[in-house]
Amino acid sequence: MISMTASSISGSVSIPASIAALPGPFQQHELAVVNDTVVRVARLAGEFPWHHHDEDELFLCWDGTFRVELADRDPVVLCPGELFVVPKGIRHRPVADDVAHVLLIERPETAQYGNRDVPAETKTARRAEGMRAVPLTNGKFTPRPAHRPK
Repeated sequence: MISMTASSISGSVSIPASIAALPGPFQQHELAVVNDTVVRVARLAGEFPWHHHDEDELFLCWDGTFRVELADRDPVVLCPGELFVVPKGIRHRPVADDVAHVLLIERPETAQYGNRDVPAETKTARRAEGMRAVPLTNGKFTPRPAHRPK
């Protein structure tokens, strides 16, 4: 499935088909590029690592139920059709007790793991092992999880 941009209208993008093609939990798939943002879908199952971003992050629950745990605040529970914006700089992590799917609206350069408290060389090694660059129509590259056969 190919992501869509406003300049490359070739038909609709099926969110259910994109979800079915996700290789595993916390693997993202880019659905569309709109102006200066990207719409991504991801499967949630279990706990994602604590992290923060230098920009806001929007979570829109597509199906299932999950919570966004926030540092020093009560968690926010999201059900299908509900959204929540984590303000920039706030430590958070999505947690799904059962499988859920989320739409993320963010900048193309937003790192999935945000800014975590790990050494820089560890971050670089993780990126080299588990990410691949995928070109966008504006000529920039954004990291996406590499497909790993089961």
